[in-house]
Amino acid sequence: MFTTRNHTAIAAGLFCCILFWGANNTGVKYLVREWPPLWIACSRMWCVGAIFYVLLRWTNWFGPTHSLTPELRRAMWQRAAPSLAVYIAAFTLALKFTSASHVALYLGSSPVWALLAESRPQANLDSLRSYGAAALALSGLVLLFWPKLHAGGGDWRGDLLALGASFLWTAYGRHCRGLAQSMSGAEITA
Repeated sequence: MFTTRNHTAIAAGLFCCILFWGANNTGVKYLVREWPPLWIACSRMWCVGAIFYVLLRWTNWFGPTHSLTPELRRAMWQRAAPSLAVYIAAFTLALKFTSASHVALYLGSSPVWALLAESRPQANLDSLRSYGAAALALSGLVLLFWPKLHAGGGDWRGDLLALGASFLWTAYGRHCRGLAQSMSGAEITA
C-alpha cells in the first residue's frame, strides 16, 4: 500500500506542479504586455513540441514509443490538436485582458465541466458530494465574474476567454483519454 514516503513524494510533486503552474501563468502575463499573445502561444508550443520530439526520439526517459496508426494520427490531428490549439490561444489572450489569478481560477473549474459532461446526478452520497462541490465551484465563478458586469462596466473579455479556455481544456482532456488507450501521456503531449 502507500507509505509515508510515498505521501511525501506525492505532496512534493503537487507542490512543484502548483509552483510551476503559477510561475508559468505569471510569466505569460508579463510576456503578453509586450508581445502579441498569439505569437507567444505559438512559439511556446513549437518549443515544447520540439523538446518533447527530441526527448522521445533519442532518449528512453518516457518509456518506449509507439508508431502511429492512420486512425491515431487522424484522431490526434482532427480532435485533440484543434482543441489544444484553441485552448492555448484562449488562455494566452485571456492573460492579456485579466489577471493570472483569475485565469487560474477559471481553469481550475475544468473538472466541473468534465463532471457535468460525463455523469448525471444519482441518489447516492458520492454523487451528492460531487455535485455539491461542483455547485460551490460554479458559485465561485459567478462571484468572480459578477463584479466585472456590475462594477462600472469592467472589462470582462479576459474572464470570458478564461472560461472558454476552461471548457477547451476539458474537451482536450476528453480527447486525450481516448488516445491514452494506445499512447503514453508523453507521446500525446509531443
